[in-house]
Amino acid sequence: MKHTRPLSLYKTRYMQIFCLIVIFLCSGSGCTNNAAATKPPNTILKPKVTQDEHVKSISPEIIVKNQHLVNDTINVVKVNSPEDGWLVIYQSINNTPGTILNHVHISKGTQHNISLKVRGVDPGDILFARIHTDTKKIGRFEFPPHDEPLEDMTAVPFVMTQEKEIEKNITTSTAIPTRNI
Repeated sequence: MKHTRPLSLYKTRYMQIFCLIVIFLCSGSGCTNNAAATKPPNTILKPKVTQDEHVKSISPEIIVKNQHLVNDTINVVKVNSPEDGWLVIYQSINNTPGTILNHVHISKGTQHNISLKVRGVDPGDILFARIHTDTKKIGRFEFPPHDEPLEDMTAVPFVMTQEKEIEKNITTSTAIPTRNI
């Protein structure tokens, strides 16, 4: 007596073989389910980024050097800000940002060589630079209670030196974490 297999078993096997063939053919020919498969060779795909997304992707950063005062002025080498705000200079109290000495409005993006006047600073004094938001009345520094320091941004310390001391770049990556004010 001849043994017969059910028809559904053959259909299942044929489907399995068909799927394996499709997978094999696509893996060798570069079949994918993305936009790259429709682009000609040597085309670089760049993600579309809106202006707002680009600005939000800017990591806040401050680069400042240990420096001596020239005409009661300090210089901040570079500021990256993800939004319009304020660059604020603090005098140290117990190695944390204390009294605000001065502030200047900054635009979102990168700015270089920002100068600020400060008074009552002596060699050896530690100052801090920090980015604040501009939230309540735009263009008017209202801290406190508004225009708070950026979240997840460490105040960057730098030292006022004697005129001939070596200057060292200080950045947010080498900054000492401080408490939030």
